[in-house]
Amino acid sequence: MPDIHVLLVEDSATDAMMISLHMRSDGRFADHRVETLEAACNHLRNSEQTDVVVLDLHLPDSMGLETFTSLHRQFPEVPIVILSGQEDELFAVEALAQGAQDYVPKGTVDERVLVRSLLYAIERNGRQLAERRTW
Repeated sequence: MPDIHVLLVEDSATDAMMISLHMRSDGRFADHRVETLEAACNHLRNSEQTDVVVLDLHLPDSMGLETFTSLHRQFPEVPIVILSGQEDELFAVEALAQGAQDYVPKGTVDERVLVRSLLYAIERNGRQLAERRTW
């Protein structure tokens, strides 16, 4: 039974299906998909549990790094893994500097890469939150 709840923010049905299949083949992940930044924010406000967000940066209502920063600003305690078609290393470093837990180019995604990225993001985020509480 899945015990890790993933919010998948992806407007492409094809990409969403591929990502979902990668997660579900592992057996630990259950995903809920939304297609817009607004829907993601509504879900996070109203959902009982979201362990990690997988975020595409090019959505109908938001584009680029602002997509991440807007979501992260509103929900700073939720780990976010950016999954993007953009394979720009400097852009990825900037996203990580602004608080993303990971940045994975869509062209490099397979089950192993995605599962590892999600598990590491959840763990890193938990440690960062614990460190902030002790300061």
